[in-house]
Amino acid sequence: LQPRDAAPPEGLLPAMVQTLHHSAPAHIPLGPAHAIIAPMFSSEAGRSVGALAVWSELDASLPASDWDKKVLALLARHAALAADNARRQEALRRAREQQAAAETFAAMGDIAANLLHQLNNKLGVIPVRIEGIEDKSAAALAADSYLTRNLEAIRASAVEALDIVRESLTHLRPITLTAVAIPEAVNHALAEIAIPAGIQIHRRGLDALPPVIAGRRRLALVFHNLMENAIAAMPEGGEIIIAGKRTDDWVQITVRDTGHGIPPHLHDAIFQFNYSGRQRAGKLGFGLWWVKTIMARFGGSVQVQSDGVSGATFILRFPMADQATQRFD
Repeated sequence: LQPRDAAPPEGLLPAMVQTLHHSAPAHIPLGPAHAIIAPMFSSEAGRSVGALAVWSELDASLPASDWDKKVLALLARHAALAADNARRQEALRRAREQQAAAETFAAMGDIAANLLHQLNNKLGVIPVRIEGIEDKSAAALAADSYLTRNLEAIRASAVEALDIVRESLTHLRPITLTAVAIPEAVNHALAEIAIPAGIQIHRRGLDALPPVIAGRRRLALVFHNLMENAIAAMPEGGEIIIAGKRTDDWVQITVRDTGHGIPPHLHDAIFQFNYSGRQRAGKLGFGLWWVKTIMARFGGSVQVQSDGVSGATFILRFPMADQATQRFD
């Protein structure tokens, strides 16, 4: 057997790939070397998901014993079971995270609905009272522009406060999970964002992607928040690259910017509900928390990659949908 750091003999990797189509270990001559290769058959996937190889540069004519093949087949079987178990654990983790997010949103929705009702009662009366003052004191208001301006400012603030609460409440309501096209959601988000002149948007590989399991409005909100954050990170201009690819039963989308990046020690903190990063006027500052929580409700995930210097890349993973997919979260 070779030392651990020895390079595999030429032809081993193609031979391992070829072995994936078989069910039993094979003894493969590789020029002066030889190898025993056992496929890692996954009963869960219904196919081989890898291969386990042992090679030697001793005389390639030496036969491999049945015992050697049985031992390697047993090891390959255990490796396949470990891989299956890891996939099941990951699926269970995602399901629990999705359930926790749904339960959290349901509780928050109840609280927010009660809050909105109370605010409607308290704030909703302000514009009505202002109209009454304007009707009864028209002459005084006409003679005093200061009073007129301030009454209008009070009315505008009350209406804006109600709009903010109502907008936030919509994010807490149940999501209809269905098959959604990624380009449609990206276009919807871009239509609602003011793109500065110095920012260029590039889209790569999105049109060829299959639909994903998501909520239409919430998916647009995910891209909206990520692109707004990217724009804010590039005050002097730059590029936003939105790219996609399919991997097995998943669709992966990356949103990358050329801004100043996010320090590694903040990669977890930026997704927290109480993260006190930069906030824009009129916004609640929950952008990335919304993104993570909504992605969990889709059954997907989000993570960030950045060295804190040369931009940031947000990686979104969505479960792929068939056209019949539709359920409520």
